[in-house]
Amino acid sequence: MQADLEWSFAEAGALTSANAFGHLAGALLAIWVIPKWGAEQSIVAGAILTSLGIAATPLLPEFMPLLLLRFAAGLTGALSFVAGGTLAARAASELGENASLGVGVFYGGPGVGIMISAGIVPGLISASSVDWPLAWFGMGAAAAVMTILVVWAAGRVGEETNSASESGGGSVSLIPALAGYTLYAAGYVGYITFIVASVREQGGTDGEAALWWAGLGLGGVVAGGLWSGVLKSKTGRGLALLTGLTGVASAIPLFGWGDIGFVISFIMFGATFLSVVAATTNLVRLARVPSEWGPWIAYFTIAFGVGQTVGPIASGVAADWVASTDGVLWISAGLLFLGAAVSALQKRVVSETNGHSSSARL
Repeated sequence: MQADLEWSFAEAGALTSANAFGHLAGALLAIWVIPKWGAEQSIVAGAILTSLGIAATPLLPEFMPLLLLRFAAGLTGALSFVAGGTLAARAASELGENASLGVGVFYGGPGVGIMISAGIVPGLISASSVDWPLAWFGMGAAAAVMTILVVWAAGRVGEETNSASESGGGSVSLIPALAGYTLYAAGYVGYITFIVASVREQGGTDGEAALWWAGLGLGGVVAGGLWSGVLKSKTGRGLALLTGLTGVASAIPLFGWGDIGFVISFIMFGATFLSVVAATTNLVRLARVPSEWGPWIAYFTIAFGVGQTVGPIASGVAADWVASTDGVLWISAGLLFLGAAVSALQKRVVSETNGHSSSARL
């Protein structure tokens, strides 16, 4: 798209920021919509509308209409995301000691989507840059198929776990985790937006980029089991560790290790970045009662949306300034390391004695 439509790095980043701004608006909307519609109906509506938005993207090749469409897809995607996180927390509450693993498995789902996109996109795009609309149509079709599974799964979770108890919860402040998550979003999105461009910039082929992108998705799929112990953390240390490792993965291509560096970076990034999201949901599940899970997952998604909106533009400007995607990776890694430091300040959300959240609010 960038080559065919003759965009700068900043313009390409602005398209991602429009989607992120829609994600922010959708998280705000979710606070009002989910209590009225229910999480089951919200995730289904969001998934259907997002699939349509993906498929419609190549129909509007002008810059401003694309910005609006990507905003709309971000909005509906966030509604589905918040509702899905709420259902995941609800379902995980039935798993006892494996609750954190259940949350991690849910957030491994996007890894499956990344692997599917890695299989679809190269097959639909030839050496010519003008074939990019076919990739969007293909991903829209794949999203439509996955929406059928969403409809089925949402009904089962809603039926089986609506009786989640109101035990536990409290009023411990989650501000450090929210702030760290905002920095995480600003950092991770620069890597996601420009890493394939970095591969090409350093002489990699589209086939190599697709293969390594699939590796990133595979890392996301296995991450739930890999980090199940870390996800049980009742403080910000688990969130900090995963955010910091994502920063390490972002920085690896800067050391000039060639193909090996990119392979390690893609797989390591995939194995950590989705688990950061799972870690925030787990903190909410431990720190708040079930009736508050939906709004608090929305609050974290709002924080994520703020960071994700600012990150691509800042990263794109940096890339234009140094005429290289190295600028993006430096900024991404720096923001992620800062996010890890802030997240580590999050105090324990569950008391040592009774398993309930602390009553102190900061």
